[in-house]
Amino acid sequence: MRTINANANDYMVTPGAQDGAGATTFWRLAGEIDDWEALAAALAARGIMHSPTPAEPEVALHRAVKNLKGPRRLVRPLRKGAWAVIDEELDAGADRLKHWDGPTIVMTSVGRPAFKNATPEEQKLVGQAYAHYLDALTTEDISSWLTSQVKRLNAVALRSGGGIYYLPPAVMPEWRKITEALKEAAPGHTVHSMPTIQMTTDGAKAILDCLSEEIEERVAKVSEKVISGALGVRALENRADETKALLAKVVQYEGIMGERLDALRAHLANLQTDLVAATLAAEAVATEGE
Repeated sequence: MRTINANANDYMVTPGAQDGAGATTFWRLAGEIDDWEALAAALAARGIMHSPTPAEPEVALHRAVKNLKGPRRLVRPLRKGAWAVIDEELDAGADRLKHWDGPTIVMTSVGRPAFKNATPEEQKLVGQAYAHYLDALTTEDISSWLTSQVKRLNAVALRSGGGIYYLPPAVMPEWRKITEALKEAAPGHTVHSMPTIQMTTDGAKAILDCLSEEIEERVAKVSEKVISGALGVRALENRADETKALLAKVVQYEGIMGERLDALRAHLANLQTDLVAATLAAEAVATEGE
């Protein structure tokens, strides 16, 4: 058996080579970003204005309240912006659990947490965590932001649950700027981009199959809303803009793959016709009500 020794550098390509046929990308995230403004500044320095922002106060407080959780301590929602902590104890003799109320934390109208039945230590713990989450980005925040960016760049998800995406060639320079900024602000986070130097038949089929699934799923959801008759004029106009964007994405991938996607074009054309009819009907109803 013959062994061929090779160094990984023999297979390296320059960043520019990634622009040839796009790239497959995914990420591994580790820890929080304590200062979201550092990432925003790194992005702005590269001309990228699509920065993630920290959580809204209610979400930040919910995250802070979770610090009170424990093996026998549960956090349960009471209503929007309010949570109760429930303590439990195993009564082994009676073979049952005993429960009693712990602290209650409520978001006030001025955006501050209010406590009931909480110890000073619990109030301090939640208060400090709340202040932290008002400025920090969790791994969930970062992942959601990265997902929104690949979608903005017209990527195609290669798994139904997302996580792995194909990025078209034209957007690779911008995607590199985004990943470079993230690495600068948070070195622990890694975004992998594997260049597609030459598209294979199987690769093209996989991408087009995933694109078809994405478009057809979105068309079905919009059609359901249109058929329901529940959408007003503004909502229908928004769906029309979305449909135009979907058609533009189809045209873009036709150019990349060199294949005309007539079935997707037909679905989108039918949806556009339905949207025009629904919009005219909604406008007529709105006029009658004036």
